[in-house]
Amino acid sequence: MAASFRDLRVSEQVLWRARLQRLICRCAKEGLWTKEILEQPAGSDIGVWALYKPLLGLRAAHLIREAAIEQVTLHALQARGAGWSWDEIGAAMGLPTGGDPREDTAYEWIVEGRDPDRSSREKVGFPQTRWRCGCCEREIEDAGPFGSSPQCHEYGHADDCARWDETVREWDAVRHRQFSGRGGQR
Repeated sequence: MAASFRDLRVSEQVLWRARLQRLICRCAKEGLWTKEILEQPAGSDIGVWALYKPLLGLRAAHLIREAAIEQVTLHALQARGAGWSWDEIGAAMGLPTGGDPREDTAYEWIVEGRDPDRSSREKVGFPQTRWRCGCCEREIEDAGPFGSSPQCHEYGHADDCARWDETVREWDAVRHRQFSGRGGQR
């Protein structure tokens, strides 16, 4: 049994991601009343199914995540009731054996709500992400908002990208209101 998702073979990870994506889309369609549309990326002959309202996909994924966390707790407590040790539960959850005893970490996660991945992670450098702009179809590097101009943290838009121009205009307008003393107040 693999210790964690990252320990699965790449082909298994791809299958799990595809299953989860289908579940998220199904939940968004059935529970949040959105639909799927066939998108065709620029320069491609192959269409890709995507949610009509991607924000509802995010909402569905978040709800599934919260429900999954509840299920982890439920199944861990059922396993304890069936005689499994906290160490065995930690192993099933893919918790590492180094550092704190695995049984302590499993108990802290299940009972106290402390996520071991979050408490043990060390941040290195500045985390970034990438996404594809729906307007100019370019891959964008995004270092997060953090109160600065999008020109300081978002790179890759085409020179004529209308979405990018609107984002910069909106940010400039908000800053202008803040520094002119109006700050959105009347």
